[in-house]
Amino acid sequence: NGYEGAEKVLGSFTAYLSPDDGSTVTPVTLVSGSPDSRLRLYMTPHEALRYQGDLESPAVRAIRQSIDDCLAGGISGADGPCMGHEATIPGRSIREQPREYVSGRFALLKVQDSDSGGEVFTIMFADSPHLAFDVLVQKTLDGLPVVRGFKPREWNHQETAKRAFFLGNYLNDLAFTR
Repeated sequence: NGYEGAEKVLGSFTAYLSPDDGSTVTPVTLVSGSPDSRLRLYMTPHEALRYQGDLESPAVRAIRQSIDDCLAGGISGADGPCMGHEATIPGRSIREQPREYVSGRFALLKVQDSDSGGEVFTIMFADSPHLAFDVLVQKTLDGLPVVRGFKPREWNHQETAKRAFFLGNYLNDLAFTR
């Protein structure tokens, strides 16, 4: 899918970040040596460069631009990507989220092919409460990426906190977020 850096770096612990996909987890590093230590992400310099390269992709840039445009009112229409396909359910659209939760930087957790064409990017915002969304990105006839919708992840507070802890310093590092 063209996101080998993110897939390679995050692939071994995708289940930890998104356990509903059935993948298995390989521990990466531990915070301490105690038996109940919690997992923390560590990237080698090579993995970090590959991941950062994926953050510079046209699709990730389109996601950042679309979020900014949604919050600024630059995208309109009830069925637009700002409202999402499930906007009829209160609180499900990007515009209905508190601005301070979705206007900040985000990390890329996962990229997967979409059944409806294009790719689904799972992102997590760096600021607490670390909201996460699946973002559908498809290409126009000209090959340009366009965001088609945002869908909030259905993680409870504990699951979200566990993922934010796992991402650790990367979640607050400008080089690893957009």
